[in-house]
Amino acid sequence: MSDQIPLPTIRQFAEELVKEPRWYDLGVFLNVPTYELDVINVARDYQGTQRRLIELFKYFQSHGKVVSWNDIVDALTKMQRKDLADQLHQKYILQTVPLSPHCSERQESEEA
Repeated sequence: MSDQIPLPTIRQFAEELVKEPRWYDLGVFLNVPTYELDVINVARDYQGTQRRLIELFKYFQSHGKVVSWNDIVDALTKMQRKDLADQLHQKYILQTVPLSPHCSERQESEEA
C-alpha cells in the first residue's frame, strides 16, 4: 500500500459534500468543536451548504489540521450516509491507492 493519503482540495470538498446537507454533523464527526461550527453557521446563515463547507475546510487549514478522504468517508459512514461514503471511497481512495504487487500479479493472471 502507498504511504500517500488522498487529500481533498477545497473545491472537491465543497462540491462533493454539498450532497450531504448535514454539514454540521459532518463537522462534529470530523472533530470540529461545536462552538466553531456555530460560528460558521451564524456567519454564513443565508449562504447555503456549499459556502458553509468551504468555511469548514478553511477552519481545517487555519488550524493546521489535515483531513483526508479516509477521514471524510469514516465520518459519513458514522452518519449513516453509506451511499455517499461508498461513492467517495470509490472515486478518491481506491483510484489513488495502487494494488500491492501480490494483488497486481493475481489480477494479471486472472486476465490471462
